[in-house]
Amino acid sequence: MKTLLTIFVFSFFSTIVYSQESIDTDTATLYLIRDTKSMGALTRFNVFIDNELVCKLKNHHYIKTNLGIGSHKFSVQMTGSKAKSAVDHFELDLEKDKTYYLKVETPGSVMGSSSFIEITDHTAEKMIPKLDEQADCQ
Repeated sequence: MKTLLTIFVFSFFSTIVYSQESIDTDTATLYLIRDTKSMGALTRFNVFIDNELVCKLKNHHYIKTNLGIGSHKFSVQMTGSKAKSAVDHFELDLEKDKTYYLKVETPGSVMGSSSFIEITDHTAEKMIPKLDEQADCQ
């Protein structure tokens, strides 16, 4: 009986360990950062990934998310719940287990539109500690 119980416990834990190791995430980590000056500082910017609204990002905040690998399209706009085709879209091919940092870039005038730019990990690592992670995206 003791041998049977030992075999059962060993089989159970072996299955759990194997299950955890065999999960293939195929994702990349993405930080979307907003640290803009006065242009629209009080307004939450609508962030779109692949034309889907994912967050209304506050100024001096960032969000961290995992996305599937492959090509994705990012855009940001001050108003509207649907991605506009007229705004600048930033396309990026995400690779497995890599981390990417996109920052909102605001125009110098009221007439321009905001967009994302990719920044280096070195730059992001200096910025992120000064910002707050945004937990509520709506």
